[in-house]
Amino acid sequence: MYKVTPSLLDKFRTTRAGLFDKPIEELISYIKGEFIPSPEMEFGTSIHRYFETGNEALLHEKEIEQLRPFYKIHSSFPKEIANKIELLPGIIVSSKADELIGHILHEFKTGQRFWGVNMYDSSIQWKVYCLLFESPKIVYHHFAYYKPIYQKWANFSYRRFSFYAYVSMERDIKDIIDDFIEFVKVQGLEKYITI
Repeated sequence: MYKVTPSLLDKFRTTRAGLFDKPIEELISYIKGEFIPSPEMEFGTSIHRYFETGNEALLHEKEIEQLRPFYKIHSSFPKEIANKIELLPGIIVSSKADELIGHILHEFKTGQRFWGVNMYDSSIQWKVYCLLFESPKIVYHHFAYYKPIYQKWANFSYRRFSFYAYVSMERDIKDIIDDFIEFVKVQGLEKYITI
């Protein structure tokens, strides 16, 4: 039996599409679990942790001042809700949603730049979340940050946008899973996704 996650599928999708100029070797390392997060990713993890738990460690007080209003609005809702399903025979899709308010999913994203709504729209990640959690809608909360060299804290710009589940979504997800499993087999990487 194989286990895949939305982030793994999206890493495969972006590498295959040639986005971000990432070599295939980076995808293979990611599949093997050898991927080392960049300082930017670690910073994003600190922000994410703050939204989930209120833990202010590793964030500057000026960053917390900017993020606190958002945290106060979202602090009482369930976070990191896990689910998994056998979407195809022998293939488990597993994930955690950042936040669930009623039937609506909320996802927190950070980055040094905002790649545009179309970049997120083409992502497989939100589609898997909607399917796994039987949600008709996902709301993205994106915090782009800029940290000038002369400053010890980041400045944030916030964007909110939504996507909706659609009729052929499950088929689109299954198609990329099929392609991913074929890639894994060709590369001899099955042991890294076998459970």
